[in-house]
Amino acid sequence: MSKRRDKSNAIPEKDSATPSQAMQVSGRLDQTRDRVLEIASRLFLLEGYGPVTVERVAREARVSKTTVYKFVRSKEQLFEISVALKANRRVVDDPLVVHDDDDLQPAFEKLGRNIVAVMTDPETLSLTRNVIAESSRFPQLAEAFHRASVTQFGRTRLIKWLEKLRADGRLQIDDASTAASQFLGMVRDAAMPRLLLGLSVKPRDLDRNAVAAADAFLKIYRPQCLQKSEKHV
Repeated sequence: MSKRRDKSNAIPEKDSATPSQAMQVSGRLDQTRDRVLEIASRLFLLEGYGPVTVERVAREARVSKTTVYKFVRSKEQLFEISVALKANRRVVDDPLVVHDDDDLQPAFEKLGRNIVAVMTDPETLSLTRNVIAESSRFPQLAEAFHRASVTQFGRTRLIKWLEKLRADGRLQIDDASTAASQFLGMVRDAAMPRLLLGLSVKPRDLDRNAVAAADAFLKIYRPQCLQKSEKHV
């Protein structure tokens, strides 16, 4: 007696699949990929890079190790993609760059506060500490984290905004990339070392530093004619 093959869950062959069936297969793969990356992100965040294995991620996602390797080439790439997706969501939910057509002072103050909110996020700090702890053994991990970090995404958007402000004549900037690094540094450097060490920083001090950074940045890069005219408003 021949065995009957259950085709209810089989993936249709490429040549025989209808467009509808192909879309269903693609949708299932997308859902599986999203689940794998979500679980990988959670494990990396909670346990650091070293202890997490591809086998562990596959087991918790209830898929095979082979399935995970359909989406990524290595554990390092799994880390980079999961961190990048998290950073993308954070930037979309809480944009690092704001736009104000009337006065740049409140716009840059809000930008500074947004940067503070990102750098004080407990998950971001935990992941950063984990990467620092593993960077000597896995230098490529630190590079991947740097490329995928929410700060790097925000810096790219900030550069584009500064270039627009320069084109509009509202800021006098020779190098938007350098100016972006300067502003981020003024906001971050006063508190980040303490935060990474797990030391407390008072919220009012963080806010005061964000305002001071905005003021100092605009004194450097806002055209003198605009600074003088705003003093008389």
